[in-house]
Amino acid sequence: MKRGLIFVFFVLFFINGIYATSCDNWQTLHPGWLLCEDWDTGTPTGCWPCETVNCRTPFKGWSNYIDGIALTDSGLNSSYYNSYPNSYYIYKPENDNRACVLGHNLPNNLTHIFVRFYIYFTDERWGEWDDWANYTSGNEIIHWIFMNTMYSSSSYQLNLVNNKHWGITESQIPNGNFGLLPSGNVGGFYGGEGGEWFGTSYYSEAHPQWTSQNPYNFIQYFNKWTCIEYELEMVDDDTYGNGSSKSLGNLDNIKITEWINGIKHRDSYIGPGDSQDYFDMIFFHLWDNAATPYNLEYYLDDIVVSNSYIGPINQTPQIHEADTNSNGCVDQTELTTYIPRWYAGTATMQNLMSAIALWIDNIGC
Repeated sequence: MKRGLIFVFFVLFFINGIYATSCDNWQTLHPGWLLCEDWDTGTPTGCWPCETVNCRTPFKGWSNYIDGIALTDSGLNSSYYNSYPNSYYIYKPENDNRACVLGHNLPNNLTHIFVRFYIYFTDERWGEWDDWANYTSGNEIIHWIFMNTMYSSSSYQLNLVNNKHWGITESQIPNGNFGLLPSGNVGGFYGGEGGEWFGTSYYSEAHPQWTSQNPYNFIQYFNKWTCIEYELEMVDDDTYGNGSSKSLGNLDNIKITEWINGIKHRDSYIGPGDSQDYFDMIFFHLWDNAATPYNLEYYLDDIVVSNSYIGPINQTPQIHEADTNSNGCVDQTELTTYIPRWYAGTATMQNLMSAIALWIDNIGC
C-alpha cells in the first residue's frame, strides 16, 4: 500500500514540475498574500546584504539595517533550504551584539497580519545555541523579529530568551532551552521600552498565560526545518493595564496566536503592543543583547506575510533520525507527515529525494 501511494505521488510530482518554488506566481495564486520570499530567484548585486559596513543595497525589497559591521558570511545559502535552491543565512559573531538585519516594507495601515516562515536552527557549524541556552548574565535575550522599527524603544518584538533572563522561571522555559518572549514598546520602563510578556521586574502586569500552555522550546527542533506562523492583530484593549499614555480608542495592545508546523500551539492572547497603530515594516534579526561569547546562526526560508492564515507548504520535510522508531522506521502514525501533496505545485528535488529515502528506509517495516 505504501509503495503504491508513493508511486502515485511520484507521478503527480513529475506532472507538476520538479522545480516549482513556493513563491511562483504568488500574486495570482494567493491574492491575500502581501509578501512572499523564498530566495530562489534573482541574483543580489553590490554589497547585499552585509558585504561592506553600512550596506544599504536592496535585493527584491530586502535591505540591511545594521550599522558598523560587515558580516560577509550572511546572505543566500544553498547548503540548507526548505524550498530549492536557496535560503537566507544569518549569523552573529561571538562577543558581539550584531547580525545582518533584513527589513522589508509592508503595505500601509495594516493592523492585522499573519507571518509565516521556515527556520532551521543548526548546531552543525557552530554548535553554540545550547551553550547560549545555559548562559547566565541576567540579560539573555535575542531580539529576533521586529515590527515597524528595529529598535526596542519603538517596536513590537518577538524575542528568544532562556530562563536566565530577568524574571523568567524554569516552569516557563526549562533549563537548557530557549523560548519565545513577546515584547511591546508601551507600558514598560523609561516610559516605553520593555513591555515584556513574562513577569519581569520591569513590568508588573505581564501576561503569565503566554507561558501556561505549551512553552515552545526551539532546541528540540534543531537541525530540521520548522514552520512557524504568528497572527498579529492590533487591538483596542487595556485589560492588562499596560500603563501606556495612549487611551482606549487606540490600538495599543497586540493579540498574538502561534502555530508550529501547522498546529495551533498557543491560543490567542493580548499583551503590550506598539505605540504605532499599524504595521508597515518587518525585520528579521539576531541581536544578542548580552553580546555572549557564542557564534549563533539560523537559516530562513519561505517567508509569507498575509491578511489571512497561511499554513505550511505542502511538501515532504527531510527525514531525520528523531522521526523514526527504535527499528529505524517511520512510525505508521507519522507516515502521513511525509506524504507530499504534489498537486500543490510546490514539490522540489529535495522532496523527491526525501520521499525515496522514506520508501527505502521503510522497506520491510
